[in-house]
Amino acid sequence: MPCIWNDWLPKAISDEINHEEPKRFARLIDQICIEWSPEADAEQVNKILAYVPLIRAMLDAKADPGVAYMQKLAETLFDIVLCSEDDLTVQARWGGILHRILRSHGKKMDLKISWKPLYSMLRRHHLVCSCNYEGAGVVEARRQALVHLVHQSRRFFHPETAREVWEHFRPLLVSDPHSPEAMESIGWLCMMLPTQEATKGQGDWAAWMTEWMDIWGQRVHNQTWQSLWFSLIARLAKHDVHGLVDWHSIIGLMVNRFLWAFNVPVGPASANPPFSAGAPAIIEALFANDMQSRSASIAKALIYSIGRDNVTSEAMEMETRDPGLVCLETAVAMFEQYYHPSNGGKWSSSLAMFMRELAFHLCRRLVAEHSVLVSSFDIGMDSGGESEEEPSDEEDDESVGTAEDGVDSSVTDEDIAAGGMDGMESSSKPLNGKFPRRHLAAETRMAIVKLVMRLALKGQSGKDSIMRRYSSQVLCMLANIEPRVVLPEVERHFVTALETITAAKQYGNAIQTLSLCVRPMLLAGIPPHPVDSMDVEGESDAVRRLNAIQCIRTALTSTLPGIDANDPPKSLAVFRLYCCVLSCVGAVDNFHTCLYSEEWVVDLLARIFTVLSNLDSPGSGGEHNSHPGSQQEEEASFLLDGNSMFRPLIELLFARVDKDLRKRLVRQTSEYLLGNTFSSVAPEAAILCNSMAWADPEETEKYILAPLISKLLEECDAIKQGGQDFFGASVPRLSKVQETTLAWRLGLMSSLVYHMGQQASVHEKDINCIFSVLLRFPSPSVQNAASRCLSSLLIGLVSFYPLHQYAPAPIKLEQDGLCLEPFVDKFGEWDLSQHSKINGFHGWKDSSALPVWHEPCQSEVSLAEQILATFLQKPTDRLRELVSQGQPINKQEVRYLLNSIEGVIEGARSCLPDFEEFRNPERGYEATIVGKSGVTIGHDGIRSQVTEALVSLAKLVDMSDVETLTILLRLLDSVLSVGSAEYHSSDSSASAWASDDRWLQQPAVAGFLTSPECAGDLIWRRRRPRWVAIEKVYMNLEWRASQAAYRDFASISNPWISIKRIPKIYTDAVGLSLHYVLKGGSSLRDLAGSLVERAAKRFPRLTEYIYAPLCSSLAKVPHQIQLDLSVTCSDLIPVLLQAAKDSASRAAEAVASGVPESEEDQSMGIGATTLMRWVSGWRYFTRNYHGFRALILSMIASFSYTGPEVQVSMAMTQVMFALRSMRPSGAESSDVADQICLDCIRLVQGCGDCRGSGLSGRQETIVTLFPLFILPDITAGLSKELIVFYGQQLASDTPLSRKVAMVAIVVMLLPLWRPYYDESFSGKTPKMENHIVRAGEEGLKKFLDEQGEIILSKLVQMLSLSHHAMATLAEDERDRRMRIISGTKEDTVVTAVLSTLLKGLEWPSTPSAFKDIAKGNFTVRHARIVQVLAQVNPSIVIKSLKDPIESILSKPQDYDKPATAAAAEICAGLLASGVVFDAAGSTQSPWNQWLGKLVFQALENAPFDFLNIWGDCVLRFAVNGLKEKGMDMEYVPLILETALTQRSISSSIISVSDVHKRVIYLTELLQEVIGDCLGQAPKPVSVGQIEESILINCLDELPSLIDKGCETDISRQAVAGLAADVCTIILTTCASKCPGGAEKMIALESRVHSMLDELYYRFDLAVDYFFNQNKDKLSKGTSKSVSSGGKDSIDTHPRTLEERKALSHIAFVCELTYQFLASASSIVTTFLIRPMNSIMRSLELIPSESQFVASAAQLALRTLKYQPLEPESVAHSLQSLLKSLQSTLWTERAVALQFMQYFWFRNAILLGEEGSQTVLREAMRLLEDPKLEVRDMACATVSGVIRIMTPASQRECRNLIISRSQEVFPDRKRRRRTDGRSSSDELIDSTAVRHGAVLGLKALVISSPYDVPEWLPEVLMSLVRLASEPAPVRSTVRESLSEFRRTHEEGGLLAIKDAISAEHWEAIRDVATPANYFV
Repeated sequence: MPCIWNDWLPKAISDEINHEEPKRFARLIDQICIEWSPEADAEQVNKILAYVPLIRAMLDAKADPGVAYMQKLAETLFDIVLCSEDDLTVQARWGGILHRILRSHGKKMDLKISWKPLYSMLRRHHLVCSCNYEGAGVVEARRQALVHLVHQSRRFFHPETAREVWEHFRPLLVSDPHSPEAMESIGWLCMMLPTQEATKGQGDWAAWMTEWMDIWGQRVHNQTWQSLWFSLIARLAKHDVHGLVDWHSIIGLMVNRFLWAFNVPVGPASANPPFSAGAPAIIEALFANDMQSRSASIAKALIYSIGRDNVTSEAMEMETRDPGLVCLETAVAMFEQYYHPSNGGKWSSSLAMFMRELAFHLCRRLVAEHSVLVSSFDIGMDSGGESEEEPSDEEDDESVGTAEDGVDSSVTDEDIAAGGMDGMESSSKPLNGKFPRRHLAAETRMAIVKLVMRLALKGQSGKDSIMRRYSSQVLCMLANIEPRVVLPEVERHFVTALETITAAKQYGNAIQTLSLCVRPMLLAGIPPHPVDSMDVEGESDAVRRLNAIQCIRTALTSTLPGIDANDPPKSLAVFRLYCCVLSCVGAVDNFHTCLYSEEWVVDLLARIFTVLSNLDSPGSGGEHNSHPGSQQEEEASFLLDGNSMFRPLIELLFARVDKDLRKRLVRQTSEYLLGNTFSSVAPEAAILCNSMAWADPEETEKYILAPLISKLLEECDAIKQGGQDFFGASVPRLSKVQETTLAWRLGLMSSLVYHMGQQASVHEKDINCIFSVLLRFPSPSVQNAASRCLSSLLIGLVSFYPLHQYAPAPIKLEQDGLCLEPFVDKFGEWDLSQHSKINGFHGWKDSSALPVWHEPCQSEVSLAEQILATFLQKPTDRLRELVSQGQPINKQEVRYLLNSIEGVIEGARSCLPDFEEFRNPERGYEATIVGKSGVTIGHDGIRSQVTEALVSLAKLVDMSDVETLTILLRLLDSVLSVGSAEYHSSDSSASAWASDDRWLQQPAVAGFLTSPECAGDLIWRRRRPRWVAIEKVYMNLEWRASQAAYRDFASISNPWISIKRIPKIYTDAVGLSLHYVLKGGSSLRDLAGSLVERAAKRFPRLTEYIYAPLCSSLAKVPHQIQLDLSVTCSDLIPVLLQAAKDSASRAAEAVASGVPESEEDQSMGIGATTLMRWVSGWRYFTRNYHGFRALILSMIASFSYTGPEVQVSMAMTQVMFALRSMRPSGAESSDVADQICLDCIRLVQGCGDCRGSGLSGRQETIVTLFPLFILPDITAGLSKELIVFYGQQLASDTPLSRKVAMVAIVVMLLPLWRPYYDESFSGKTPKMENHIVRAGEEGLKKFLDEQGEIILSKLVQMLSLSHHAMATLAEDERDRRMRIISGTKEDTVVTAVLSTLLKGLEWPSTPSAFKDIAKGNFTVRHARIVQVLAQVNPSIVIKSLKDPIESILSKPQDYDKPATAAAAEICAGLLASGVVFDAAGSTQSPWNQWLGKLVFQALENAPFDFLNIWGDCVLRFAVNGLKEKGMDMEYVPLILETALTQRSISSSIISVSDVHKRVIYLTELLQEVIGDCLGQAPKPVSVGQIEESILINCLDELPSLIDKGCETDISRQAVAGLAADVCTIILTTCASKCPGGAEKMIALESRVHSMLDELYYRFDLAVDYFFNQNKDKLSKGTSKSVSSGGKDSIDTHPRTLEERKALSHIAFVCELTYQFLASASSIVTTFLIRPMNSIMRSLELIPSESQFVASAAQLALRTLKYQPLEPESVAHSLQSLLKSLQSTLWTERAVALQFMQYFWFRNAILLGEEGSQTVLREAMRLLEDPKLEVRDMACATVSGVIRIMTPASQRECRNLIISRSQEVFPDRKRRRRTDGRSSSDELIDSTAVRHGAVLGLKALVISSPYDVPEWLPEVLMSLVRLASEPAPVRSTVRESLSEFRRTHEEGGLLAIKDAISAEHWEAIRDVATPANYFV
């Protein structure tokens, strides 16, 4: 469908676009399809890759060749992506293109895509460890491309794919939700599942959802798990339009889980739960795009859950409220208080996101539903019609959202809404759809708006900037839906902020909100007060609009003082407001019907002048920023910030006032600018000049341009009179002030002529005179200003640009006398309903609204040609003449010539013809887009002439003349880089345009305002003001011109130009720039470097020649640094190899000489390192193996540099190489790969020609890294030699070299310890073939036979030296610190390379969970190398390692800790290899002979600080290694038997430390045996014989362990942790459906229940024992506070054994409860509720000496409240709490009430109205509790519960509280009439009852903390009347009223004063704040 970005361009260009581009695009597609075949070789793939920028440009240009061609391209690209697994570049670049095609054009295609290849490909690349190296940066690029591609491909998956995906991952999820496989599976399910199948009624979603809810709830406190489920279920909620899922039945539980995502504080409970778990880093990285913001997912699910009908007969008989809406109401009521500024915190950002996403998805749903209504009429609407999402226009996407496009773009909103369309034919409904989603009714829409508005009104005054910004956006969105409700609140907030002078942030935010709501106000008007219902009766539209006009007029006038140079944020907010108002107002005929007055306009301009006068910007002497690459960058003031709307405001101000006033403004502005010189605000002054020139060029010429030219002429005459010889001795001299004045005036003139080419041509003679003089004037500032002015003039003469862009639209629309501006969408359709009704459903179009373009007239072209002749051709000829003379040049004359040429080149831009050789010879077969920025001027050879003159001149300019060289290089860049000026101009304008558009854009949902009477007819789209649309059209014009000029040479068959067609003068210029890259200073280097990079990107065939001298420079070979088109990188390999061999010796010689490295050499090295920053370089090196070899040799040779600066640059080069590098592609890969490896081997070993290379240890380390980049390409012969090389490095004295060698051997022999390796790869996946791996294994085996004993002996020593963290002696510690300090760049490089190569999949997947691994006490890499070596050559390895480890472990383990750690690593590796168990049935195996006994003794004798090393690390690593090779059934039992064979735990002589040791081993073995390894081929977790055996063993020993191990804190925690693990595993397995699980575990489950029942029974008895012991003291009231932790406790010293056992058991059960919670599983919820009452009760009974018991109990209670509950557990928990609330112990009641607050808050939705009523009744009862602490907690509970109850229940509760207060405190008349007193009167007189009545009133007050409901005044005055009562009543009254004032004075003074009389307010103030007599 056509769009205005192309249609509004100049007609000639637009016509050519529509005619040519579709044909060019179609031919491109045909060519790609012809070129591609799945068997394409590397050369063919490279050729196809050349089409990427051409296809991208066509997509950016909105070219549309037709659906058939786009589908053809999509199918071809999909084939390319799937067939290019071995080529990351191809996948990333073409994958990104394919994603865009599917996103923009997918709706019209009929593609069928299989999900399995995409899944397998992604998993292979990201979750399977391989030997193929890919830098972290490029890996992320491919991941992003492929993940986005998957998201866009879901809609094209085959039917029934959803079932296939679910059935594939279901076993992994149901077997054990806590396993790593389950975490991986939910990630894949979320990414791959095509939920859009639900829109077609396909899939058994109801049954699946039932399972999902069960699986989802089993894992708690894991953000990754929760985020993925949130995202998946929210997506299904949106797509399930037919109601395949019974959302009504699950929404309560679903929303209850959702709300746990908000970590807000409740009462004394902290915001964040004490437990949190994540996923392995590799999982979080892979599924990062699918883990959407949980707040966003919650909002999305809620919005799309509302409006579902239950069409079953039973439901239709009952009239119930919408459950989705009820849940939303509850959520808003619960969280509303946290939006208030007084309750801000870390949770504010997530709550702000929730609020914004509610509004965002509401708008999307409403627009989609409206689109369905429109499409239901037969109006010929294009099936690809745009929705709010507008998927076909990427750069025009909504900024509001949550990356929705990447995750939920598989089906459009209209498709979703169509499924739930009211009146849908029954034949289209699926048979299983019982709960269809209907379109939102008006009442429902109003209710949602009110709910979201409540949050936004609180948030807009918040302290959090995100909260304030989102609140403004939300109010704007809601104002377009229900303006009668929202706009009065917006107005009220603005007025309040205006009156509150001290609230600066509130004032700025109020202006911001008002700005966003200006257009809704003008369209809908403002009612005097909010409308609470859908009743349309009331004020007329005219009255409402009059209110809006008055509001805006007041705002315009009252905010003028906000324009202040000292307050930038406020000033910018005011400018935005004014810009929004002016953009909505059309032409002004008279100011009586306008929003603003003439006085306001004049005052505004005066204030702007004042601001400009007061600004003190650091820069000076600038002008209009239309001059890219200007000579000096200027620092503008805040007026030109990226988000400032100062420029459009000034443009609109001049364009939209009437003619007379405009003339007056032009005159005033001209006088101001001509009468002052403010060089520091030159860019701001340029905006004023531009605005005048665009609005009224005639008046501007009269009042400022002509006078300005006259002044400049006077200056020129004075200069000429002062001296004629500008380049000789008699140079005229001016003061600094005069130079500044000249520069200022030239800047003004530059800004004026930019849009006044025709008016400037009148002054042709004068302008030529000015330039001729001032360009020659020997002042850099004047010359630069004159050059920029010349550039601006030429741009204005030859360029196309829109005229009258900011003028009102020609369409005049009046409403109640106010002229409004219609807004336009991207298809050129205008809004406002009175015209849309005339022209049907598509809105209306008007050709008079099209932009008028400046097209240069003949006089302008003539002047431009004259300028070219005078200031380009003549200076060029003069330069050539100077060069030809061979004489020393005159510096001043050369600068004059260069500035003249630069001004013309920058002004002509792409209008000046490119080099003749670059013209496309295949006319009619162009592959570029259409574009042109203006008329062509000049002759064809002018660029060649200029380039030739510049290159020749450079040879005469001394390198010290930096200023001249800077001008020369900048000019050379402009000459060579055709199209760059237009590209940079459009690119720099894009961000400013986007910022303006965000503020002025009218959302699609504004259709409620623009077409109210034809809401079903007009298509709703985003619209924007005409001037904003024209600005983007102009940006598109410049971008098109840049692309058309940049690739003009590209044809269909030859996308790249051949090297022969590049003219010699061009390559000479590139070579010159390359020279300055290597020889110039930093400023010249950057300029020249950017020029060379642009040349390499434009002409990729130049790259191999450009990088040859750079590689030579990197290698410090100065005689090879000239650009030579006959020398490539591969040609330099012999030279580079020799340089690499000599690098160390050269460096040594330089150091020995004592002479510092010269600046020239350092400059050469630093310049060479810039190649690592260039994209073109990486594209070359990663696609050319010979170039890759040359680069590696250059980096090795760079060791010869010794200067400090160049060494830093080289270090950065190495780091960037590690991050960006990847294995090159090419037919010659194996041969070159072998050569690279041999180069490195020989350099390190110093053999052959490399003898005596002398590399340092760290340099050797870097060299040993390079072969790891290319391992898949080496041959079998090289594999043997390379692995032997790394084997030798195992004994290196350099730790980093050993580290590299270990990883290298492990990776090269990966299939040896990962047997499933080959099954995980496809045919094209890069890997080492089996015969190469076998060759490496044979080579290593032979090496170990020959040198194994020596190498392994030294390896043991080196491993011992690697554990510096375990050093105990002072000298060892000093040595450790020195090693840390000396860690240099090589450490960073090695770490980056090795971690990337292993992809983070080494065991364990979460190293941070293993303390000793994290500390470095156990290094997995050491154990792994021992494992691999043992598998390669068992006999030698075992023989060589036996004596060293026996010797180490024969001593006490803490005698030499590093050596012991090394021995542990060796034992772990040997055990994991499995070879020590060979001949396991006999006594000949090493295990039976010596290793088993050695391990047993090590485990038995391990000191405390080595327990985790042997348990966590050795045992678990061994078990894991055996499981990876499938040896677990055979050998793991042997390890278990040895580890668990100790003295009987029931022995009376066993110590607590022995118990602790046994528990550690049991726990670690249990976790590793039951768990599984991330990264393996996923399979369901199963319970086999080994797992069952260890679980039985644990259950058998737990009773004894509990009895023996609870005497110390650490042993008790360990035993409790083991018990929790065993119980959780067994219960989870029984509840799951894992293979063989439930059947085997039934008996164990019964044992678990019996054990826990016995524990809790004994726990209750222990608590009862202490209760009975202290019954008398408790009855006397002796007690302690809830939080005292034992202070002031009952004196019951535990003297007996029974008491000690009881205390130990209490502590153990409390610790077990905590460990159950830490398991993050819902399966143990029942066992958490069971001891709750006794734990609460125990706090009062624990003796003061037993602090450990109190701490355990308090910890259990503090954490217990954070356990999410399922519906069946909520009722049980409530009953337990109610039981504790009836306790005779006041501390138990207090603790239970405190627990109840959090319990109710987190489960309010599941409790429902009835449950909340129960909580409320109990809390109200406790308002009169005898204990003050209990009463206070009850008050807080009552206030919270009341807040979310239904209005009827709230009213009933209020009546009860008020009645009780009246009963307890009758008025004085009633008291006097009372004659007698009854027993009830005595009860009422009790302090508890009287205080409880007042607390009830306080609860009512704080239940409405920020609003003033109608009942509140009565309650407040009731409290005031009780202020004279004695304490504690008096203090409670004062606290209540103080809290009321604190929360209400800040946000709602006006509302309060309206609701409360002045006397009452003064009374409240008097009571809340007692009088202070000390004034």
